[in-house]
Amino acid sequence: MLECKICGKKVSRLLSHLKKTHKMSKADYEKLFGSTDFVSPELRLSLTAAAYRHIKQVELNLSKSSKRR
Repeated sequence: MLECKICGKKVSRLLSHLKKTHKMSKADYEKLFGSTDFVSPELRLSLTAAAYRHIKQVELNLSKSSKRR
């Protein structure tokens, strides 16, 4: 999880939190606090795994369809 440096809340998507809660852009936050991650490592890992599974499923579907021809 990431911690908002404004309010201390722990979030997985900092940019969404900033826009919704503090009405702040990524650029404004970085001006105040420097460059930072806006997606937690846990969420990044989860999204990467989901993308990998999707790619494998697409490859499998393509392989099946090419064998039918």
